[in-house]
Amino acid sequence: MRLSEQTHAIARPMLRGELAHHYSYLEPQPDFNSLNALTPNKRYAALAQIAAERAPLFIRPFERIAGAATLREGAEHRFFDMPSISHTTLDFGSIMRMGLSGLEKKVNERLSTANEKGRDFLESSLLCIQALRHWNYRYLSTLDELIASSSDPVCKVYMEVRNNMARVPENPPSTFHEAVQSFWSLYAFIRLLGNWSGLGRLDKILGPFLNADLDSDRLTIDEAREILAHFFIRGTEWTALFGNNYHWGGSGDKQFYQNILIGGIDESGCEVTNSVSYLILDIVEELGISDFPISVRLNRQSPELLIKRTAEVIRKGGGIVAWYDEARVIESLVKFGFPLHHAREFTNDGCWEAIIGGKTAFSYTSFDMLAHFQLSLQESAVNGDNFEELYNRFFKRVKGEISKHIETRTSGFMKTNAPAPFLSLFVEGCIDKARQYTEQGALYSIFALHAGGMPDTANALTAVKKLVFDERQMTLKELADAVANDWEGKEELRAMIRISLTRYGNDDGTADASMTRLFNDYTEEMAKVRSVNGVLIPAGLSTFGRQLEWRQTRTATPDGFKRGAILSGNSSPTPGTAYNGPTAVLRSAGKLDYTRLPNGCALDLSLDPGLLSGNDGLEALCALIKGSLETGVFLVQVNVTDPALLRRAQEHPEQFPELTVRISGWSARFVSLGRHWQDMVIERLEQNGRYAPPPIIISVAEDI
Repeated sequence: MRLSEQTHAIARPMLRGELAHHYSYLEPQPDFNSLNALTPNKRYAALAQIAAERAPLFIRPFERIAGAATLREGAEHRFFDMPSISHTTLDFGSIMRMGLSGLEKKVNERLSTANEKGRDFLESSLLCIQALRHWNYRYLSTLDELIASSSDPVCKVYMEVRNNMARVPENPPSTFHEAVQSFWSLYAFIRLLGNWSGLGRLDKILGPFLNADLDSDRLTIDEAREILAHFFIRGTEWTALFGNNYHWGGSGDKQFYQNILIGGIDESGCEVTNSVSYLILDIVEELGISDFPISVRLNRQSPELLIKRTAEVIRKGGGIVAWYDEARVIESLVKFGFPLHHAREFTNDGCWEAIIGGKTAFSYTSFDMLAHFQLSLQESAVNGDNFEELYNRFFKRVKGEISKHIETRTSGFMKTNAPAPFLSLFVEGCIDKARQYTEQGALYSIFALHAGGMPDTANALTAVKKLVFDERQMTLKELADAVANDWEGKEELRAMIRISLTRYGNDDGTADASMTRLFNDYTEEMAKVRSVNGVLIPAGLSTFGRQLEWRQTRTATPDGFKRGAILSGNSSPTPGTAYNGPTAVLRSAGKLDYTRLPNGCALDLSLDPGLLSGNDGLEALCALIKGSLETGVFLVQVNVTDPALLRRAQEHPEQFPELTVRISGWSARFVSLGRHWQDMVIERLEQNGRYAPPPIIISVAEDI
């Protein structure tokens, strides 16, 4: 145990959701009618000032970071009666370094030359800065009262926190503790106003402050770990806010888009990994805090210690830590057209989609590729198509889906009428253009289109080609009828197909060829239109759990799944079809050229915790991580959990309030998931072969 017992004592009630009763809806609610005469931006600013004035404050003894997003409205992803913004990662680092005073100066300089619309946005932004100042002042006043009424040792901690908040975020931080407080104050106020942002490259932002403190002996590494741990503990503030830990439902209690990235290279190509990188892994490992999913940027030159510590935390379970092959991500972004120095600074959007952090206004949608294939199969059966005619008929539908989304989503990009005068200050381009985030003020405006169900579609294509056209076991009409009738009366045939057909994820040339063809045709079609009306359109591949929704309208599949089955997630093999272990899964996934997929995709792996124990298990997991960098898989997410334990948690949720699993770009307490979501996770673990990763030997491709 590296952290103090006092820090553990502070963490326990937060992790259990015991403090949720301190958070509430704003009372009394604002008089919205009195604000209707204001412009949307000025109305937003007025509400920000009301929130800063009335939101409950929350300070606990011995807590070394202060500030709390105590309004339930924010946790509901809204700002009173207005929508708010997520799927973004803001530039907290730049705002910290200039301080609110420097930010205010920058806004005022641009205000002098802005047009009327721009002035409205910038003036509203200045009012929001004043709101943050007032919120901070309320905390200082409360701390003064606590200091006056307290004795050591708690008084000393209150004074330390107060001294930090007196300087930041108004001014640039001068110490590591000030930097952590400044970051949290900015982030918490953004959340108070209903916005959900990723945190970005936390080690890159905080590392220089820690190094300076360590070099000057102002701080020890153990003291720094304690301070940073309190940042993470603060981030659990919305735990159980809408009920106890096992009555949340849906996709769980952690989907607040607050990912953190560590490691990797900076804009100049130099390694970022520093002491903060390891402190983050220490804290996550010891406290099990899953509210901030961690994504490690790895490359073939990454420090061995970073890979080892990543593996050590992953095998603890919870799915909190994933990893990017940053070389593949950077190459895909450069190939798409981003400058190299920006591509090297990629983050995610708070989930796992790759964006240029602090410079991007982002939105996305996904569509079900399998549903289009199922419709095409029935049409082709009627028309007597051969395989290529079937494929072309299907892909014509996919092209139509792509065109429809590009036309509708780019012409109406961010047309939500949701003002964002404060958040826009944290995104490069908005001040310079005097145009906010929702009005293409960001340096990059991105609409990403994601194909879902691609592995299932590839397996369906493999089945049709083999059964109908290669081996001629049945006609296309017979297969289409069997699928339409949910394999009724064809159980023997269905069982034979389930057993004999090799699918994507087993390093099989024929099966993987279907996936590769589909992937290449989709990404080629997407690449034909890089941007429309100034909106960039990168391709992605995802489901984010939508396979639960889509299964209601999908029919049975040609490869033997019945109607209503839970099928593949993201770019992962269909549950129950990956028989040959993680090496084969990585080899199959590695046959895809991810440089054609700039918005990315995730590959989900499920590993048996019993087979990862000891030095041999750790070495095997390290080999798996290194092997993934050889295959060039975009992002790997791992669950190390026993499905039998999850089934017990389904039946006795009160016994497992803190059991955490990876869902997609987020983790969640298992008992907070809806039943269908729980079943999806269990099936992924049970049927995708809970294998232990053997050492992987893969030929090394050239570096970018």
